[in-house]
Amino acid sequence: MSSPTYDTSTLKCQGVSDDLLVAASSKLTVPGRLRNGKAVDGDSKVQFLSAELHRQGDDPHDKGDLLTFAVPKGDESALVAVDANAREDSSWPHASFDVRAKGARESRACADLLRGKTKAQIECEQKSGGPIPIPGKRDCGNL
Repeated sequence: MSSPTYDTSTLKCQGVSDDLLVAASSKLTVPGRLRNGKAVDGDSKVQFLSAELHRQGDDPHDKGDLLTFAVPKGDESALVAVDANAREDSSWPHASFDVRAKGARESRACADLLRGKTKAQIECEQKSGGPIPIPGKRDCGNL
């Protein structure tokens, strides 16, 4: 079974705060941290957060596994683990639903665009207009 593909230009990807990534990382059961998080609204009560697990000892450009959580709107401390990776690599309670819930897979597609990138690389790409090197512009690939 293959993963669905998404036209990422139509997704409503939202950035997430460093505080939310730190909070989600606080219950990781493996050494590392979450980075490159993106969120997508599910319904009026929940938002889905997907982020890359950057394990301790990984090189800066290693692509980590994606972990997906549901975040109740208005209570960022009540995350639940949605996908198998989040359930295995964190101690957050398991959600009563899985990645088939509206918004979960979309959040994974959004976060997947950033996998293996450093914060400096992402900022450079935003300033230069994208990941494709343009003659005369700075190459952001090795930041």
